[in-house]
Amino acid sequence: PIVSVLNGTAGLSLAYENEKGFFNEIKAENYFAVYHNATGNMLTEARNGNGNYFKLTLKTKYNVSAVFSYWNAQNFYSPLGGQLYQSQSGFDKTFWEPDRKLILTSLYFDREVLPDFFINVRFEPYYDLENHLLEYSYAAYIIYRSEFKLKKIK
Repeated sequence: PIVSVLNGTAGLSLAYENEKGFFNEIKAENYFAVYHNATGNMLTEARNGNGNYFKLTLKTKYNVSAVFSYWNAQNFYSPLGGQLYQSQSGFDKTFWEPDRKLILTSLYFDREVLPDFFINVRFEPYYDLENHLLEYSYAAYIIYRSEFKLKKIK
């Protein structure tokens, strides 16, 4: 069957940078996301849904950062998005949770170890307000960040 699904988002981001302070950057973000199934095929329990995402990031001069966020959604579905935010389970397609309310935190350390190579270590707990469930994840990443040009403009 042919399926047409729309996912869209709009938002606002405000940042304050200060090289001399304890916090190098303070950033507040707010996004509104929508889901709409434009076909007659019912992929999910709902044809329309939406969500609000609020996020506060605090970056310190010691390469340690904290992110605090809140996700509030009703009947939200995104086939290519993060499974945690969706109303439909990523493991059991018959399980549908119409309301998702999550408080998320991320604490991470990010440092350049070689030119353009960074190590990122993070701890990310979240609390599901609807199910009264606290879970967490932790990870370590090796990241390559470099800027390069595909073509020189004369």
